[in-house]
Amino acid sequence: LEYRQFPSPISSGATFKDAPWPHAYCRHPLKFLRKLSFDGYGFQRLTLHFKLPSLRGEMYVQPENGLMSTFDYTYVIFTCNQRRTIQLMQSLQQAAKEASPNNGLEGSTDTILVENDDSAITKAVGHALSRDDFSDDILHYQILHQTWQLPGESDARRSIVLTNNEVFLFHETYAGDILAWAMDMDTSNVCFGDISMRTIASADIENVTDSSIAKEDPKLVTLTIKSRSRLGWSSSWTLRCRDSENAERLVEDVRKAQKAAIQM
Repeated sequence: LEYRQFPSPISSGATFKDAPWPHAYCRHPLKFLRKLSFDGYGFQRLTLHFKLPSLRGEMYVQPENGLMSTFDYTYVIFTCNQRRTIQLMQSLQQAAKEASPNNGLEGSTDTILVENDDSAITKAVGHALSRDDFSDDILHYQILHQTWQLPGESDARRSIVLTNNEVFLFHETYAGDILAWAMDMDTSNVCFGDISMRTIASADIENVTDSSIAKEDPKLVTLTIKSRSRLGWSSSWTLRCRDSENAERLVEDVRKAQKAAIQM
């Protein structure tokens, strides 16, 4: 039995190629990156689409679900920050281009499709609300966490959508995700990474009585919602943003929508 120091010291002449590979669930060469998609509403996430060719009959298997095909892999990265999303997208484009010059070999390409999937968000919102003709302007879209001040309660990932007249909290999942696959859904026309939303809560913007940032935590936003019934109690949504910038943007956009609703 060998006892060694952890973490192991790095020798002065070490290079990256000398380092052991960390454990990874999947690894794909960047030359097989085919598409990058992002949400233009808030640049909250970046979706990577890989397409791997057949390698001498060997198969890449994703055993967790039946939706993922043998050679298509899709990953959703939650950046929750516009600058970080753009920087990551540019870095991936450049690295993929360098890794795969268009030399005519299988899998090589010098172009990656970059796609704005705002229409997919609008479609998912309309489906969640059973409004096939949903066309409201989306003033704010953000991926965050809903939190509760109760022992034993863990935060839940949510997406918040603000329109001119309403504000919504959705549970957002993606085709190919284990959580999405467990839902009762028709997968005949589903592509990997497609967005699916389920409504958690909603409120008319005129019923939002307060939006504020916690003094002790600049990432924590509370929206106070007036009851639609005279006999009901008001409620609140406690939302944890990725950073203070996102929190400030959310509060600012909610207050702008409230002011616009009063003037109408």
